[in-house]
Amino acid sequence: MTAPARQQTGRGRRTWWWVAGLVVLLVAGVAALVWLLVGRDDDTVAGVQPTPTASAEPTPSPPLHGEPSWTPSPTPKPTSVPPKPDQESGPAAQALTGATYGPFSGSPEDPGGSGSWITDVRSAAHPGHDRVVVEFDGDYVPAYEVGYTVTSGPFQDVPGDVVLIEGEAFLDVWLQGTSGVDMENNYAPVYTGPDRVRSDTTVVTEVVEIEDFEANVHWIIGLDESTPFLVWTMDSPSRLVIDIES
Repeated sequence: MTAPARQQTGRGRRTWWWVAGLVVLLVAGVAALVWLLVGRDDDTVAGVQPTPTASAEPTPSPPLHGEPSWTPSPTPKPTSVPPKPDQESGPAAQALTGATYGPFSGSPEDPGGSGSWITDVRSAAHPGHDRVVVEFDGDYVPAYEVGYTVTSGPFQDVPGDVVLIEGEAFLDVWLQGTSGVDMENNYAPVYTGPDRVRSDTTVVTEVVEIEDFEANVHWIIGLDESTPFLVWTMDSPSRLVIDIES
């Protein structure tokens, strides 16, 4: 009965050494895993640095060039009014902030009971732009719309006669509720200037009257080329100002 007891004790010792070895292996595996986790940081994995991603540079917008694509609409479009210099000439008149290919339009807030008739139409060269001015004798500028014409001519006046205008591009200047005569005083002439205005300008070739009929006035500005322009108004006296980049 003694021999079988010794065999059972040997098997127990071998089992204990097997369990101890398994524990050692588990401890070693956990230690290796902890070392890997501690040795890893947020920006490096297994010693390999991440490749930086180049940020895309913004593509600048191309400058404004080319022919205008405006098609005139019978409905006037609202337009923002740029800052107004105090005088028609001088350093303040050189800036053309907000110049586009148009159109520009506007109407008086309170025209009152009396008319505002055309007294003068003139053009002049300024540094960086040409200027066309329509002046009125009233205390407001009548409704207006200024934009590039759809066609390059020939143009016709109210009777249907062909009117030739020098230039490669043309700006329509429409005025409503006004005239070159005083319609409230037996149609007495107010504008006595020419119907074809020329001066020593850079891009403007000439300014030609096409229509003055039933309180609708139409002038056309001839240009050497299509170019951005800006329209705004001035007071004392009331003036419609058209600045054209040259």
